[in-house]
Amino acid sequence: MVDRALQRFIRLLVKRLTSTIGRSLTKKTYKLNIKGGFISYAKKRIACLFMLVFLLTLLVPTGLVLADDADIIVSPGDSIQDAIDEAEPGNTILIKSGEYIGGINIDKPLTLKGEDGAIIESEGQSYTIGVLEGNVTIDNLKITGAKDYEILIAGENADDYSETDRNKITVTNCSFESVSPTEVNAAIAFTGIFKYADIIVNNNKTNSYLSSVNFYLEDPEVYNSNIEIKNNIISNEEMDTEYISIYAFDLDFYFCENLNIEISNNQIIGGTKADNTYNRICAMYLNNTRNSKITITDNKLTNVATAVISADYSSESDLVIKGNNLSFSEGESSDESAFDLALYDGCSLLMEDNYIEQYDVGLLIYECSFGSSMTIRNNTIEGPNPILLRSIGDYNGPQMGYQALSDIEGTEPIDIEISKNRLLAKEAGIIVEGLLDSETNPINLIISDNIISSDQHGFAVNSSIELNNPSSAVMIVGNKINAKKSNILVFNEPYWAQGLATTMALTDLEIMEEGQDILPLIVRYNSLSNEAAVDNWAEGNLDIRLNWWGSDEGPDQDLLLGNILYDPWMASLDLDASIEDGKVTALFSLLDSDGEKISDQGLSIRFTVSGANSLTQDIAIIDGLARLEYDSTADGTDTIKAELVFAGETDGLEVEETLKVNSKEPEESPEPTDEPQESPEPTDEPQESPEPTEEPKESPSPSPTTDTDGEKEEVPKTGDKSLSLVYYGLLLALSGLVLFYKRVRTLKAK
Repeated sequence: MVDRALQRFIRLLVKRLTSTIGRSLTKKTYKLNIKGGFISYAKKRIACLFMLVFLLTLLVPTGLVLADDADIIVSPGDSIQDAIDEAEPGNTILIKSGEYIGGINIDKPLTLKGEDGAIIESEGQSYTIGVLEGNVTIDNLKITGAKDYEILIAGENADDYSETDRNKITVTNCSFESVSPTEVNAAIAFTGIFKYADIIVNNNKTNSYLSSVNFYLEDPEVYNSNIEIKNNIISNEEMDTEYISIYAFDLDFYFCENLNIEISNNQIIGGTKADNTYNRICAMYLNNTRNSKITITDNKLTNVATAVISADYSSESDLVIKGNNLSFSEGESSDESAFDLALYDGCSLLMEDNYIEQYDVGLLIYECSFGSSMTIRNNTIEGPNPILLRSIGDYNGPQMGYQALSDIEGTEPIDIEISKNRLLAKEAGIIVEGLLDSETNPINLIISDNIISSDQHGFAVNSSIELNNPSSAVMIVGNKINAKKSNILVFNEPYWAQGLATTMALTDLEIMEEGQDILPLIVRYNSLSNEAAVDNWAEGNLDIRLNWWGSDEGPDQDLLLGNILYDPWMASLDLDASIEDGKVTALFSLLDSDGEKISDQGLSIRFTVSGANSLTQDIAIIDGLARLEYDSTADGTDTIKAELVFAGETDGLEVEETLKVNSKEPEESPEPTDEPQESPEPTDEPQESPEPTEEPKESPSPSPTTDTDGEKEEVPKTGDKSLSLVYYGLLLALSGLVLFYKRVRTLKAK
């Protein structure tokens, strides 16, 4: 291959020649001055053009003309490190298909791009590629062979960057193959300090690494930065990791603040259980995130032990978990929690539209301090225990008891909404194990509009929950619970200690009279199975009045175990329908077992009209009434059916009525009259003439695409002004040679 020094010289020469040609192209005329029978003015330009054609012809076979916008090409047998050393900042180095030796260092801003089939393999070095400078892109390479890290990216000169001058680090379209599964620490690791960085890790494939993207092992600090991890495929199917934990995306920062982290559309594939071993893969680990926003969306996880762990010391951050799919192969499951989260001091969680199956716990909130909030909605979770809230407020678990966990002072509450989820449980659908407010910090826990099906318990709560603030509330409202053992279970022992799957016998429980202590738990307007019990192990009364039990006869009292207040219950719907002038009005009210009207609590009625008219509509109950109005479009009979809705479904609390209907009579036109119309009386006051308001209209100016004759005129399209100078040079060179040849022949003829 041509010597690199010669290559750089030729590149500079070509640049000077093309610059000269560019200047000549700006001249509108060429004066031909004949000196000694030759063309003096055009001589230099024609010579330049001829030289350029010659050089291009010479360089094409040698491979020095670069494809696309590459500045340097490296072919098999060449040194990538030499190319990096000789490159200018901002250059693109194209690596041709083939195998290359790793252990290289990038110490300037540049792009390292591979053709398909380009492989860089380390020969036992700690890392294959080291990035020692900012604004580096690594694209479309297969990288393998490292002892510790395939790519190690160091945050250097962090203070050189700002909001307007950012450090962009990009790793895209690469594949990583570990040569020593369970030993190589990470495919991509970060170390040092990063400020105002845009870190992009997209469209890569990794196989058999303890971590694919790692911000932990080398204690990096990251500030005011964006981290984007998208469309990667992470595979760990072949790893035998009985006692080793794997964190695909390990974002356990030494310290960080003001980050925007987006992890989306990744596919993570774990191993399977075999011979009592278990592949302990955690897809994402988050720690020490302060004042940050973390978005985890649309990822697909298969055979992964835990999806997300959010550990201690993450405060005042927003966590969004949306649209993820977590599943297992047939016969596989996880003994862990799919999401294992802690929320501290002003954190917020939005978890919605996720599908989770076969985890021991779908969502575990093991700590939540004051000032935090959670919204958990529209998820489908299938497994032993879909949702477990362990330590909310100042409660720190059964081992440590009650103690202050929060640094928040003042009146910051904890707000938790669990709504519109579909929970399919083997043990308990929702468990609340520990909850304690303070005199200044209330807790509001609202569990509403969920569909809970369970082989054992629908909702389970520890009897030691304590609410001291008058603004606090724990409400279970508008759910549809279908459990086989108990709809509601109030237990005494810590959940993990007693095991809810075990049948519990009730002994020596004294039934308390109404008016004695009532548990701080409101259970209202739910649809509860009349074949499952309500178990209250606490000394206080459990108030479960105004629920629907599948019939107007109320609950089976033999299945009400412990101190329970249940009467009155939801019993019936009342319907009053009428028609007037083609408009149908139907009024519905909800009645309890005493015949009293039940006021609204966010419930709705589903109206179905069939017969002469057809209509289906859900209408909220307001002030104890739901009102349906519609215009009849035909004559005949309508059947109007009203059903109470629980969590978007009906459950047998309904009423039906038939009504004769007719369409609205058309309005009669006024009859003509023979009486003459009265003319307005004359007046002596002169009538004012209206002032002219119209201004002379200007003739429309011809549009750029229309000539004065009204015919369309072709507008020249703006072409690409950045045509390759090389092709310009070739074209002009050929033209110049033709002119030169003609001129010489003319001179010879003279």
